[in-house]
This record gives sequence, structure tokens and C-alpha cells, in this order.
Amino acid sequence: MEVDVGVEVRTESVTKSFGSQRIWQDVTLTLPSGEVSALLGPSGTGKSVFLKSLI
Repeated sequence: MEVDVGVEVRTESVTKSFGSQRIWQDVTLTLPSGEVSALLGPSGTGKSVFLKSLI
């Protein structure tokens, strides 16, 4: 049996800039509810900035 648990977090076409410096452009993310996800990457790549932009 397949259960549709819906989507807990969804972003579409997110763009972030600091002044004239574009950090990322058109980021789309979908995190289904009930699943565990991780955001991994080297230090200084914008993981915390991305998560803070969701709030």
C-alpha cells in the first residue's frame, strides 16, 4: 500500500545575493514529510545561509 504523506518543505526558484554578488540562482528543493534529509558540503558553501533563507 502506498501512502501519500504530502510535502513538508518546498522551495521554487530561490535566488540569494549579497549586494551585487549572486550566491545561488533558481534553487528548487522538495523535502517530503516523514523522510530524513541532510544538507552536506564544505565549510563556507552557504548551507546555513540557505537554511536561514527558508525561515
